[in-house]
Amino acid sequence: MRIVCQFATIAMGLVCLAGCSTAGDKTVGSTTTVTSENLGQIVGVRWILQKMSIDGNEYDLAGNSPYIEFSDDGGISGFTSINRCSGSMQVDDRGRVRWSPLASTKMAGPPELMKQESIFLEALPRVQRLSIKGTHLYAQSEDDHVELIFRRSNE
Repeated sequence: MRIVCQFATIAMGLVCLAGCSTAGDKTVGSTTTVTSENLGQIVGVRWILQKMSIDGNEYDLAGNSPYIEFSDDGGISGFTSINRCSGSMQVDDRGRVRWSPLASTKMAGPPELMKQESIFLEALPRVQRLSIKGTHLYAQSEDDHVELIFRRSNE
């Protein structure tokens, strides 16, 4: 009887561990590619830049971080470090992203922010795929030479 109880206790423990492991995998490890079918997942949210890596160089972000916002009709607007920008983008059913030329206001600012803004504005049109994982939006070029990581704003 004692052996049966020990076996039952061990079996229950393994079942509990397996259940916890499976639940964690579904919520923690899932990355969703943004496509034309699920574009709504990124619409109406301010995405604040957290990391900018271009051609193997990671840039430290200064000042108020750039951000972008997407609208239902494919429009984008944002803040690029000093100026505001706007334009549009299209995402196909396989997740390939195409950008229209971005328009920007032309105010000047401190040199480090002007440089950051210039790098961001050159990098964004090179992005060809978007994906979401948790509260982060990953924007990457096909060749992985551009990686922009945004965080969902709490606003």
